[in-house]
Amino acid sequence: MCRIVDPAHAPEVQGLAALLVYGTAATRRRLAARLLRTGEPSEIAMLTSTVRSRDPWQLRARSLEVLGMVVGSADRETAERILLALLSQEPVDGTAPHSDSSRGGCPI
Repeated sequence: MCRIVDPAHAPEVQGLAALLVYGTAATRRRLAARLLRTGEPSEIAMLTSTVRSRDPWQLRARSLEVLGMVVGSADRETAERILLALLSQEPVDGTAPHSDSSRGGCPI
């Protein structure tokens, strides 16, 4: 979740990253349920961009886990929007999604 973030939203991004890394499976299920209820586009966008980023693998995997739960239970339009964002060939950070040129990431 290392993105250029509006400082006003930095606590939200850090909180979401901490929840994903340090939370339990039940915590991630609650997050998915909340996203299904609210359909919060900014959080869904953060999760999809994190999956496709070079952030630490655990953060990426848990973002994908939450999105998988959302997609599996969402209406068709929401599921297709998330899948399209995840499977897009366009780079999210100026590099190819599966590039091996760097094993970078950012500390949480």
